[in-house]
Amino acid sequence: MGDLSLIVVDDDDLVAWALQKAAAPTCAAVCRAGTGSAALARVRSESYDLAFVDIHLPDGNGLDLLLQIRDLSPATKVVVISSDATPANRECAFARGAWQFIEKPFDLAEIAQVLGDCTGPVDERRAGRRVLCRLPVRIDVVVPQDEQSVTPACSFEAVATDLNEGGLRIHTAFELQPGQRLRLHPAKCDDPTAEALRTAREAQVVWVAPGSHYRLAGLAYTTDSTP
Repeated sequence: MGDLSLIVVDDDDLVAWALQKAAAPTCAAVCRAGTGSAALARVRSESYDLAFVDIHLPDGNGLDLLLQIRDLSPATKVVVISSDATPANRECAFARGAWQFIEKPFDLAEIAQVLGDCTGPVDERRAGRRVLCRLPVRIDVVVPQDEQSVTPACSFEAVATDLNEGGLRIHTAFELQPGQRLRLHPAKCDDPTAEALRTAREAQVVWVAPGSHYRLAGLAYTTDSTP
């Protein structure tokens, strides 16, 4: 068991139970509040390292609650978890200081990832850490012909689930091998987390791991952009 303290703010009993269960091995203390007012009462009386907050609460909006929690406890990292993952809600959440935004239904691996990342100072630069997302990407496997050109060997579809300034993680059914050279073509979307993939970029496969219905792969950027 770790030493993090966590509050889950969600009126869905099943979601709250799943989050509490997933966090138990990492957190020394995990509590639950079903309303925004109950959450604020707890934050006023106790200190929390991390808060998981739903947007739609019985007595208000979780994005407003995010600001209130940060005013009361600036050191608390707030993760918004919602099925209402519109670009506007994502942008608003990050503008108000959200640590991460996770879309429901979520994968428990995403929760574990957030808990693992929740160790740096609250004012850590966003560019220096990971941002979770679900962005469609078309990827070319390229074969170098010379130093100036590459030829696509084949293309496949993937979903980018984890972005940072040095690379990304993807889910795909395509069989990849470490060392392969790729060119990424992001889909057009309004998601603010897609900023790192606004233009085509080249990357190299660093690692590959099997998933339940797909493969996971870690990619490292090799250039800022391609023509």
